[in-house]
Amino acid sequence: MPTPPLRSIAPSPGVDTLQALRRRYRRGLGLAILLGLILAPALLIASAWEITRDFARGAALRDTVNHSYEERSQMQTVFSLMQDAETGQRGYILTGQMTFLEPYQTAQKELPVQLAKLEAMERANPVVDRVDPKLTKHLRELIERRMNGLGQLIRQHDTQGAEAAIARISTGRGKQIMDELRVVVAQISAEENRALDRRIAEDRRTSSGTEAIIIAMFVGLTLLLVAIYSLVLRQSHARQTLLVRMQTTAARQSAILENAQDSIVIFDPDGAIETINRAAEAMFGQNRGALAGRDISVLLDLSEDARRFLGELSAGTGPKAGVIREFKARRGEGTFPVEASFGLITLPEGDRIVSAMRDISERRRIETMKSEFVSTVSHELRTPLTSIGGSLGLLLGGAAGELPESANRLLAIAHRNCQRLLRLINDILDIEKIESGQMNFEMASQDLSDLAKRSIDAVSGMAVEAQVLVSLQTNPALPAVLGDADRLIQVIVNLVSNAIKFSAHGGEVEVIVAAPQPGRLQLKVRDHGIGIPPAFHSRIFSKFAQADSSDTRQKGGTGLGLAISKEIAERHGGRLTFESALGSGATFILDLPDLATAMAAPGAADLQPAVAPQDA
Repeated sequence: MPTPPLRSIAPSPGVDTLQALRRRYRRGLGLAILLGLILAPALLIASAWEITRDFARGAALRDTVNHSYEERSQMQTVFSLMQDAETGQRGYILTGQMTFLEPYQTAQKELPVQLAKLEAMERANPVVDRVDPKLTKHLRELIERRMNGLGQLIRQHDTQGAEAAIARISTGRGKQIMDELRVVVAQISAEENRALDRRIAEDRRTSSGTEAIIIAMFVGLTLLLVAIYSLVLRQSHARQTLLVRMQTTAARQSAILENAQDSIVIFDPDGAIETINRAAEAMFGQNRGALAGRDISVLLDLSEDARRFLGELSAGTGPKAGVIREFKARRGEGTFPVEASFGLITLPEGDRIVSAMRDISERRRIETMKSEFVSTVSHELRTPLTSIGGSLGLLLGGAAGELPESANRLLAIAHRNCQRLLRLINDILDIEKIESGQMNFEMASQDLSDLAKRSIDAVSGMAVEAQVLVSLQTNPALPAVLGDADRLIQVIVNLVSNAIKFSAHGGEVEVIVAAPQPGRLQLKVRDHGIGIPPAFHSRIFSKFAQADSSDTRQKGGTGLGLAISKEIAERHGGRLTFESALGSGATFILDLPDLATAMAAPGAADLQPAVAPQDA
């Protein structure tokens, strides 16, 4: 969407101005007739000379207007290339698909050419005092900075992963440069308009003198009436042509709005709808005329939080642009999900909020299909794998008699892999349950120290095999917590087994249960292994996240355990954090409210014990 200074080229003369000119012509008619008999030859020569000059000025003015429009169009082309580059770069970072980089690569090739073309136009502009050269230089510097930033983000994505690149995007540095770029483009356009207005005003003043001479000739020389009248018509036609060009520019900008694929809605800070485009009419199933002046809530189901967000945006206390949120949109008697971005623009008539919306119903349907597919496949795999694992366990236990050593070794490998697949399937099912809100918790009073001991017992075989000592430090006087025993054990087992995997032979894993402050309990699992790489800190609780180093990869795992553990901790009103320095091990901290605190917290009705609390 073009910035406000590009909305018009120049103001056209109004009807009142033309009527004033006609009155002035009539007042000078009598005097012109008297003087025409004496000064006819001189006036004829002067008129011809002035008419020629006026034609030249008109041609120069048309060239100036054309050049100004072409230059602004070129500037918009440069800005559009920047937007395309940013869109392509973000699409690549979010999806990892190389096809999204095509707009960015095109912009890389085209920007130097288009910038050179823009600078050539500026040097050739007939309006001498048009734009401060510092602005043009600043525009090029901003473009170079932003393109360098985009390239760095792409390289960071390729070397460090999408999460690192997204984290850098979230700092907002790129957005600040784009906002500054928009401001510079607006300033250049505004200066261009002012310079063009001065040129038009100067031409208008000069034309007034020519018209006075022509009027005198009409009065003095009746024979020149037709010729001078024709000249006036030509002058009017030139102005009309300029007006048509202005209208064409406005129509072109309107066409951009109307042909946008996303639904665009413009409304004032009070929520009154002003404009919607054709895509919005189709998406909401309503005519723009019927929506004009109505509240935005007729299109979007706005919660109290959403209204507060729009209020902050209107007041200028929130982000200016690029804010994306999901809403329930209304169509007929039903609703459908949309993804909407909001931005605040300032127009001469006041601030307006612009929203671009996209129907994401199909995306939601595909996500549901994916979830159902994963669940179906996982269940279909788990049943035969459980049977296979049980059979392999029986064979290893001697149910079929004594087996050769080589057969036992192969059966042990198969049994371990079967168990690993079962763990992966169970983790996937847990993730799906968490994301769909179907994971149930049987809340009861629990002794966190006892849960820690049971968890350590569950991984004792793994600890013995890895030659790692697992110790427990606790205090028997600790208060109870409110939680699901099986789920909390799942978290602790995951943390302890991870610590064992990343400990050296002969190492120690410390499990510490303590109450660092009133109302809170903490369970810490500390290892003395290789530690967590700093680049992996931001992604450690992400699904399928695993550190990239070979020392870490060889430990195996699904990359889901920590993500599941974090979700379970948060469902218990707690949190899961970690501390680590590379080469000095890592400490994972499960922080939970004690029973009394959990029962007194807001929303405690959702955490009521499934059975009566028991003494720890």
